Amino acid sequence: MPDSLKCSFFSLLHSSNLLSFPRHQSARHHRLLACVSMTLLLLLVTQFPTDAFITREYTLQEVLEACTNIVRGTITSVDTKRLRAKVRVDENIKGKTQFKEIKINIAVGQQKFPQQLIQKFRVNAPILIFYARKGPKIESVGHTAETWFQTFADAQSDLSKTWWNFTHIEIYMHRTYAGDTPGLERLVRDTLSGKSWPGVPKGAVRVLALTGNGAPPIQGQVTIQGLTATAEFLALRKTRSVGKIPVAYQPTRDRNLPNLEKAHILWLGQRELGINGKNLLPSKTEQRIRNFVRSGGVAIITGQDSDVGKPCGTGWLSEKLTGVERNSWRDFKVMSAGKSLFQKPNAIQSGQLSLDDTWVGWNKKFNILATSPDGKDIVVAALPYGNGLYLITALYNRDETQVKQNAPLIQNLIHYTVNWIRKHGDRSIGS
Repeated sequence: MPDSLKCSFFSLLHSSNLLSFPRHQSARHHRLLACVSMTLLLLLVTQFPTDAFITREYTLQEVLEACTNIVRGTITSVDTKRLRAKVRVDENIKGKTQFKEIKINIAVGQQKFPQQLIQKFRVNAPILIFYARKGPKIESVGHTAETWFQTFADAQSDLSKTWWNFTHIEIYMHRTYAGDTPGLERLVRDTLSGKSWPGVPKGAVRVLALTGNGAPPIQGQVTIQGLTATAEFLALRKTRSVGKIPVAYQPTRDRNLPNLEKAHILWLGQRELGINGKNLLPSKTEQRIRNFVRSGGVAIITGQDSDVGKPCGTGWLSEKLTGVERNSWRDFKVMSAGKSLFQKPNAIQSGQLSLDDTWVGWNKKFNILATSPDGKDIVVAALPYGNGLYLITALYNRDETQVKQNAPLIQNLIHYTVNWIRKHGDRSIGS
């Protein structure tokens, strides 16, 4: 795709606003803009989404990285008749804004959203504004009263005359964060400061996921620059709790695995061990993984990549195992020891998974949970080591298609692991 058709997180969110007009413009101006807009739509319809909402799930880290500025403010004025509001800028959280006040024209929003949003605005209520500015162009999402909303603006030379035009309430952003604005502010500050597992509740199981190196980030409707979350990670983080036990996720692309010792679970994602049989984990990291498992952690391995005569490295593993190249396959056989894994919380049948390169040459220390139909290849195996456990799989999680097939087992793996930790390892979780 040409660079001119690539866009940021914010420009994608606003690509559906080609037909939005400020209400003060003349009817003739409206007709002219409509003609221009329809021409643009005809030219770009195959490149940009036509729906009003972006359904791709964003991590908070992706939103923060897309921002040039994040400000904390206080709503100082709410005009329920003209559907306008004013925000006093109290503090810069990221970047240094030139705005002392942000004026929001809610009336120009789409459908019934202006009436809905104005009810959320309360004088003296806190608000966060996340925005990306390039020249005079400003694209933004805001948060107040547990509601995400979108605005855009053209900065005037006199910033006090700039109005930020509301588009619509962002109904999918609750997947990024659902809660009040002070809680979001704490989470944003913790994330920007580099704190591991920001906002993690007490007693939560902490999952460190090595992801984003071996599989492409999920794009959604168009190609977006700066995204990092893979389909596998977005599927993984959907399991926010197991029973009453909360589960928190920390993604990293750093193969040195920062904060590994603070985790309960290590998820080694698609092609993170290596590519085409080439080992990509530093030897020190392999030793740390062995120590992590021996001390009571659980390492879950998916999506290794071996070539003929070039097996995936296993320096991270306590026993010998050989990676083998296989063509994509779906059928498998569940062993008696694996029945609970393939039943709770999702019942999974042979033919419902996306599988690829796998493992052979295991010894009696391995507990085989599922194999290929001929019993020669591992689909899922458990290996106890010290106080911990390895869960080794042949899952193929490169893109959305495969991940959609494997998502039920991904969820089952987290449930299985959390219950194993509660039974065999850290009993403080959930308390």
